[in-house]
Amino acid sequence: MTLLFDRLIALLVSGSVMLLLVNFQLRAQQTALGQSMISGAKTQIFSLAEILERDLMNAGYETPPGQEGILAHSSTYINAIKVTDVFEFWSLVDSTRTRLRYELVEHTPVDLDEEYTPIFELKRYWHNGAQWVASGGSSPILTHFRIDMRTDKNQSTNDVAAARSLRLRLGAAVMPSVGENQFLRGMRKLHWGAQLHPAHLRGYANE
Repeated sequence: MTLLFDRLIALLVSGSVMLLLVNFQLRAQQTALGQSMISGAKTQIFSLAEILERDLMNAGYETPPGQEGILAHSSTYINAIKVTDVFEFWSLVDSTRTRLRYELVEHTPVDLDEEYTPIFELKRYWHNGAQWVASGGSSPILTHFRIDMRTDKNQSTNDVAAARSLRLRLGAAVMPSVGENQFLRGMRKLHWGAQLHPAHLRGYANE
């Protein structure tokens, strides 16, 4: 009888160790998957930021006297957060002066960890002289997009004629929850921002 109990205890201990090893391996795989998702989101937001920075640094490109380099700037509030929903301007694309337009499109919001979070996709368009043509868009992971126009004294302005610099802010969300045990549960938020001084905005290059 003692030998039987010894074998039973050995089997229980062996089974417990095996479960711990399997659980550890699952957690390691989930951690790697979550980190991969976060890394991918970082790559996406930095790629988007690079495109935006290139376009915005050429804002007002070759704008004739008496005309504006920034053509439209519209903001709205989503869940009490101010975002830019339309930004249209002259820029330089493939060595050609081109009208560009960025539009923010809202997707189904998410509610994670009791936090309501709107999710957006940023659409990019260029004008071919007759109509607007879609030229790509970001993945729908943005939580924030805002372009603030600033005067030569670095004050916020809604007057496109007074804009001398542009303050850009981006936010993105990653939801890396995987597995039934909800390991890595929750949302990771990424933020990126910069203040740009386009030389072609009227008056800036001569100051």
